[in-house]
Amino acid sequence: MKKLLSILVLTMLLMFFSHKLYAEFNFENGFGTHGIGYNSNKEIGEFYFVADLWNIFIEHYPTGLGFETNLMRYSVTSNSIHSLSIINAGLYWNIFGIPPFYGFFEEDIILGPFISINYLNLLNVKDFTYKIGIKFNICLDLPMFIGEIGYQNKNNISSFYLEFKTSILTWLLFGFFTTHLN
Repeated sequence: MKKLLSILVLTMLLMFFSHKLYAEFNFENGFGTHGIGYNSNKEIGEFYFVADLWNIFIEHYPTGLGFETNLMRYSVTSNSIHSLSIINAGLYWNIFGIPPFYGFFEEDIILGPFISINYLNLLNVKDFTYKIGIKFNICLDLPMFIGEIGYQNKNNISSFYLEFKTSILTWLLFGFFTTHLN
C-alpha cells in the first residue's frame, strides 16, 4: 500500500510540475477546467455547467495532431440533469501546431477540428456523448481558456452546442491576488 501511494504521489508531482516535455511532442496539463455551455436541439435549448478534473493535452509538433483527456467530467443542465463521466478522450488537429504557423505565437494556441467522447457515466451507465467541431484553446503553462463549437450527439439526440471553459487554477490565483493585493 505504501509503495502504491508513493507511486501515485510521484506521478501527480510529475504531472503538475512537468509543464512541457521538449521533443517532438508538447505536453500540457492542468488541474482542471470549468465553464458553461449551451445545447440546442429540436425539442429544447438548455444551458449547462461543466467541470473537468486534471486535463492533459499531448500534441505532436510536426503534424499538429493532438490527444486530450481528463480524469473526470461533471456536468449539470438547467433542467437538473447530472452527469459524471470517467472515460473522456478526444483527438484534435491544431493548425497553429504545424509549419508555417508553428512558433508564431508566444503562448500555446490550439485552433482546429476535434472529435471527442464522454462515456461511462457513473450516474447513468448508458449515457454516451459524442462531439465534433472546432476547438480554440490558449495555454500559458496550463489551459487558460477553452472554447468549443460544433455538433453533439448525446444519447442519440443530436444538437448544436457551444461551450466556454477556463482553468480552475486561474480563478483560484485570480481570487487570491485580488483579495491579497488590495
